[in-house]
Amino acid sequence: MHSKSEELYEHIKDLMTEDEFKSEIIKRSQDVDGLLDDEAIALLILDEMGRNKKHISAIKDLKPNEECTVFGKVVSIDEPLEFKRRNGSKGRVVNIKIADNTGSCILALWDDDVDLVGSTIQVGSTIKVVNGYTKERNSEIEVNVGRWGSIEVEPSDAPIISNHSENQIKGRVVKKEGTRPYFKDNGEFGFVRTVMLENEEGLKKIILWGEHTKTIESIDVGEKIVITNVHRKLNNGCNEIHVNSRSVISKS
Repeated sequence: MHSKSEELYEHIKDLMTEDEFKSEIIKRSQDVDGLLDDEAIALLILDEMGRNKKHISAIKDLKPNEECTVFGKVVSIDEPLEFKRRNGSKGRVVNIKIADNTGSCILALWDDDVDLVGSTIQVGSTIKVVNGYTKERNSEIEVNVGRWGSIEVEPSDAPIISNHSENQIKGRVVKKEGTRPYFKDNGEFGFVRTVMLENEEGLKKIILWGEHTKTIESIDVGEKIVITNVHRKLNNGCNEIHVNSRSVISKS
């Protein structure tokens, strides 16, 4: 293995042994009949494992069923839940809301990783998820840690992320648009609705998903509401506020 490949191995030595790394390079070189040199193959392996620093995803760009490496600041932490798997074994999960400067998403930690909450991960902590994978759950992107993935807390290469502690919005309902159906990637369909709120900052576009398209029916135009646990997202340069299953709408 060339010196450059050995240098690249340092970025993933916590994920695989050096012998495994060398064997994988040899195997892939044979698969492509030597068309790629060892350094190129090593970079491909780093990229797949989320350790290629040039391939950091912004949260707003995440899509379901993809591998990703993301940075995020912890905005809120749910209570851990215990459950029983089909094979009878017990499992644990905790949902954490993380945000970068483009949007927010849910990070799901499973089993032993749940113990990181409180001792290592707290609200305000900056996290790097390396080689995670995404799902869509309740109209929101959820990041999980993959087989070759890892979690870094307060990583040295983290960008500056603005404070996302505010996750609620107040305002007066000035417009309610009709409910629209949409199809999810899995072929199922759901409902979405847009509402306009007015507060001291001006007009805000609120996008309601799922059951909240019904919740807003009991609220008249002109009434004031508070929405907590909103999901803020930057889309084509415009700030959007999404209300999903984790959000709560109440009259103020």
